[in-house]
Amino acid sequence: MVSGKSRRVERIEGAQAVDAPPEVVFDTLADERNEPRYNPRLRRVRQITPGPIGAGTRFEADLATRPTRTMTIELTDYQRPVRLGSRTHAPGLDVVGELRIEPSPDGTVLHWSWDLIPRGPLMLVRPLLRRLGQRQERQTWQRFRDYLEQQPATARSSYVVVPSPTGRMPAYLSRPVGAGPWPGVIIVHDAAGMSPDLRAQARWLSSEGFLALAPDLFHWGGAGRCLRAFIRDALARDGTAFQQLAAARTRLADEPACTGRIGVIGFCLGGGFALLLAPRPGYSAAAINYGTVPSDAATLLRGACPIVASYGGRDWTPGARGAAGRLDQALTSAGVEHDVMEYPAAGHGFLNDHRDPVARVMRVVGIGYDESSAAAARPRIAAFLRRHLSGGC
Repeated sequence: MVSGKSRRVERIEGAQAVDAPPEVVFDTLADERNEPRYNPRLRRVRQITPGPIGAGTRFEADLATRPTRTMTIELTDYQRPVRLGSRTHAPGLDVVGELRIEPSPDGTVLHWSWDLIPRGPLMLVRPLLRRLGQRQERQTWQRFRDYLEQQPATARSSYVVVPSPTGRMPAYLSRPVGAGPWPGVIIVHDAAGMSPDLRAQARWLSSEGFLALAPDLFHWGGAGRCLRAFIRDALARDGTAFQQLAAARTRLADEPACTGRIGVIGFCLGGGFALLLAPRPGYSAAAINYGTVPSDAATLLRGACPIVASYGGRDWTPGARGAAGRLDQALTSAGVEHDVMEYPAAGHGFLNDHRDPVARVMRVVGIGYDESSAAAARPRIAAFLRRHLSGGC
């Protein structure tokens, strides 16, 4: 700040340790819609600019006051997973500053630094404003820590770090209730990456008796860059994504609570990866959900582990029409035990319950979650995996 402004700025700053990977900390913070979950001073937050979250994204927040007052938040810096800058315009106060996210042996250290710029009557109580703001920020970041650390633990789920070729890869690990060990399942996400739906898939599988690990294969860069690399690796049937998945499988197999028998399940593009992994060593079953069926599937899948596959009869995406029949024929020809089903009322992505604005638009054109088809498919998938993953190594 300069000249006259500098005389009315109060700075507050501090740090908070969080037992979660930096990527998880960053993504949770970047989506301001999460803040009411750990900040009781906010009632609701909504994104008011279109598109994915990044520099320039704006949010509007309702304060927990009577009458309700609002403030706007704009992300001014977005460098995943190391720094977030923001500018907040609240009644009587502007707040400008940044969050710095640093890895630590125990997870992450979050550093916060804010310049408080009061307006109107609040200018008369600047020193009090600084003291009050410092105390409130400490409380907020302690609640944030508890939100990330304690909430997953309640559901017997937690974030873990997987050493991988792309560095410290965050992954969501969900454990069944009761005493293990349990068979393991690697979950290969769709184009949404580490999403609420992906974590829900992990919790569903753990409720069925599997130790489920969902790695964030997009953690190393922006969504667009990672997705292009993901597609390139799928077409080449080799590359970084396969190395990441191998690292995740090793991490899961090393869990004391894992029996050593491991399956893989994938959705959309992740379903294509699961199909490509089925003939490779290390997997005892694979669940394919609307993944592409390659033209050489009968040759490719010779010697593959047992496969359960699910498709939507109303899936109009490229390569989807007739995919269930083509895969069934290829698996029969390859002599692979299988269960392939097409659900007539379902479209593409019918097992993935994404709830963001883009997903709501996609549902209008027939892509997205179908509750009745998903309810029919899940028990069938779980029973198939359980049959082939039971027992030890």
